[in-house]
Amino acid sequence: MGLSLGRVHAFPGSLARKPLRMFLVGAMAVPGALLALSAPASAAGPSTICESSGHHYCLGAPNLAPFDKVVETTSGRFIDIVPRSNGQELMIDTDHALCVAAASGGNGVVLHLCSGGTGVIWFELKSPNGHRFENSLFGGYLSGANQKGSLYRVESLGVSGFNQQFSVSG
Repeated sequence: MGLSLGRVHAFPGSLARKPLRMFLVGAMAVPGALLALSAPASAAGPSTICESSGHHYCLGAPNLAPFDKVVETTSGRFIDIVPRSNGQELMIDTDHALCVAAASGGNGVVLHLCSGGTGVIWFELKSPNGHRFENSLFGGYLSGANQKGSLYRVESLGVSGFNQQFSVSG
């Protein structure tokens, strides 16, 4: 009697092929999902933005929701400085939907949605003494009172009692 050899299939049944296809499709989708969660490619960051003088308090947001206050903290939040055609957005690194913005009244600094939010565009002005951030909508400058927990404000250039020079590190 002779030995009969037939074709051997690595995955002879469709049930065995289906998990392989699902694995391959899933493996291709994961890098895309990770890319969607990462910072924009042109972003500088993540960085902390801290006052250049005084106690060197940093931009902090204890809560991450639209309209929540941006206050002076010892450690700050990580911020991505994202170039846009009309300036930069100061995007929260852990939540890319939220940006540092001038409040609607133009005085305080809060979080707004980056997409379509008012007051989210800033002009970053670099100098040997640090960085200044001018709000494109209200024209004032990001300003800290050098008091832990106090609200950052948008004030005119050189206003007394406020730090307007910042260091950007990351």
